Parts: sequence; C-alpha cells; structure tokens
Amino acid sequence: MRTRTLRGTVAAALSTGAVASTLVLSAAPASAYPSNCGSALRSDGVVSAWCSTGTGSVSAVAGCEWFGWWTTAQGPWVGVATGASHVSCPWPYSPRWTGFYARD
Repeated sequence: MRTRTLRGTVAAALSTGAVASTLVLSAAPASAYPSNCGSALRSDGVVSAWCSTGTGSVSAVAGCEWFGWWTTAQGPWVGVATGASHVSCPWPYSPRWTGFYARD
C-alpha cells in the first residue's frame, strides 16, 4: 500500500463565518481518484466520504475545532464498492473541514 498526499483544496466560507475546506489525501488508483471521490458535511454534523467508481477503500476525515483547539477524526475504512465512510467530531468539537483518505 502506498501513502502520499496528493491534493488539498479549500471550499467557500460557511454562512456562520467558519471556514470550511476539503482535504484530500490519497494513494488510490487513478480510476478512483480524484473526480470519482468526494466528501461532505451532512446537516446532522456527520462527515461522509465516498468514491462512485474504482477499487480500494475510502475513509472519511473531519477537521474539528472548539474555541481554537483542533483535532481530527477518521472514520472506518470502507470498500469503494461497498459504500461511504462516516465520522463525527468528538464532543464538544464542531466540524470545520471535510476530507477523505483513499487507498488501494
């Protein structure tokens, strides 16, 4: 299994003034990265990550903040063909950016 950082992108600021961004870390085959994979913050505060096609596994990642203190949370590895990975920030942290790890 290879591991390397391939790309990080920044999304628009949230209406609350908090900055959201997407972090993409991948070692996935070209068929599963980057246009076939994504991550998003659901309305219930859960971060989901998925790949629509390809092989390998994907894991959701959340950047979590609480009054200037930061941590990250990582969801379980899920096979691309199986579905999406989900993760929540630990209490009392709130998600500030979403992303995913992908591997072959």
